[in-house]
Amino acid sequence: MGGARRRRHGVAVNALGFDLPDPVLTPFELVGQATVPLMLLAFGMSLRRNGRPFRNGDTAGIVLAVALKTVAAPLVAVAIGSTVFGFGGKDLLAPVLCSALPTAQNVYVYSLRYPGSTALARDAVLLSLIVAVPVLVVFSAVFSNG
Repeated sequence: MGGARRRRHGVAVNALGFDLPDPVLTPFELVGQATVPLMLLAFGMSLRRNGRPFRNGDTAGIVLAVALKTVAAPLVAVAIGSTVFGFGGKDLLAPVLCSALPTAQNVYVYSLRYPGSTALARDAVLLSLIVAVPVLVVFSAVFSNG
């Protein structure tokens, strides 16, 4: 399997032209494949451990973060996509939908590592997930007809 398939190694390994054997790469591949599920697990645990969502008192911060991510970012994508790049209709749909996606789980993981409000990050991720669904449907309906 090792030499037959193309693998992505680290920058140093690629620069030196080494082809690492499977036993060396397998642990790194396992850790890489476990990253997203572990982040989702940590987020789910935070919903139970840190109390009920939206009870931390920073409602204005949560609403602002979610509004910027799910409404303002897609509108900026529309403005830049249509004026700078000349996109319209279905060509504009992909960048607008990508910008309207919910706040990534990474935001919560970063809030655990660096000083900040984990409750705010958790609540913004959760609320943006809920709000993004109708926003994505509306933007899809508007830009798929063009």
